Amino acid sequence: RIGILGMGRIGQRVAHSLAALGFPVAGFSRSGTPIDGIEIYGPEQRAAFLARTDLLICLLPLTDDTKGILCAELFAGLPQGALLVHAGRERHIVMDDLRAALDSGQLAAAALDVTNPEPLPHGHWAWSDPRVIVTPHIASNTDAAEGAAHVVAVIEAGRAGKPLPGALDPVTGY
Repeated sequence: RIGILGMGRIGQRVAHSLAALGFPVAGFSRSGTPIDGIEIYGPEQRAAFLARTDLLICLLPLTDDTKGILCAELFAGLPQGALLVHAGRERHIVMDDLRAALDSGQLAAAALDVTNPEPLPHGHWAWSDPRVIVTPHIASNTDAAEGAAHVVAVIEAGRAGKPLPGALDPVTGY
């Protein structure tokens, strides 16, 4: 049972891809907005979302509300022996809490594309822990044609005095 924290564009793509492979997938989002074919949980259902999640994938944006979200309290809400994939942002994860959750067996393993700090210093415990896979922040890359089209759209909107595509909403932080 896979649970995805963050159901934006990337979270939705991951959810639909995994569901198509037959995995039971649920998503957690601040808004709780329904998404076709995916069970969605909102903030008031966080405990239920965590309890049904054996593999947690973090794809959240970094906001004041998401800083430190991958912490002891969250890990404790997952089933014993759960797995973590973190491809969100550096300040989401509390590395000492991750280590404690691994040591207690609350988490069985973690794959980290993002660490705190990033990059991890030489000699950091996560480099040598066999329960942890660290990748060099390469979980995603921008398609060149899609990226170029977005740049052109931003330039054109700016010149026309229109709202910029992909602009950060200062209220939500993403």
